[in-house]
Amino acid sequence: MLSVIIPCFNEEASLPPLLARLEPIVREGAFAGNVELIAVDDGSSDRTWSILRELAQRHSFLVPIRHEQNCGLPEAWKTGAVAARSEVVCILDADLQYRPEEIPRLYDAWRQSSLDIVQGARTRERRPFDSRYVLSRGLNLLLNGLFGMSLDDNKSGFLVCRRDLFLKLLEERGAFRYFQAMVMVAAHSRGYAYHSLPTPFDDRFAGRSFLGRFPLRVTAGVLADILRGLVRYRLNKSK
Repeated sequence: MLSVIIPCFNEEASLPPLLARLEPIVREGAFAGNVELIAVDDGSSDRTWSILRELAQRHSFLVPIRHEQNCGLPEAWKTGAVAARSEVVCILDADLQYRPEEIPRLYDAWRQSSLDIVQGARTRERRPFDSRYVLSRGLNLLLNGLFGMSLDDNKSGFLVCRRDLFLKLLEERGAFRYFQAMVMVAAHSRGYAYHSLPTPFDDRFAGRSFLGRFPLRVTAGVLADILRGLVRYRLNKSK
């Protein structure tokens, strides 16, 4: 069995097409009914929660959970992982930038290996060379260089791993403002075996990213998290 954890924040437009694309994966092929989708509404202000409840009436494999207020992505991950019934979880965004059709490929790579984590590394045929791209690539190089890693997309949150391992990683979330950018650093520091596979990354189906066009505030927060990570994972361990 596989539990797919889907954090949702103001994703009313993306949820119906997301479920439509996930349904064949759930009902056919290797999984054949052995998948549950845990959608965590993280305090949305739009119709995300009502749409999730409507979809759950039509799709028995959908488990909707609600945060009364916005708690952040790592907390939504934690809520989903605690509720998961499977020993294996997949973490997927709701905005359809990661293709749900890639889940079986990531799962097969994890199942057929001795790896702890298989990560989907974002790839685009034509990605605009803009400020977001430059900042993203720069942060990735910085994370790899400072923590001795070599991931193509350190910050990707499209993952397959054991549920208990993911819950252990989430124990680190309180040390960082943007733990979603540090999750693979935390995995590396714990000695987990991991590998990334190139996966297509599309434009958002609808809505806006919280990052905006010039994510300077978030970038500054991630830089501060990197400093915290250096103290936590490098300096403290060297003493």
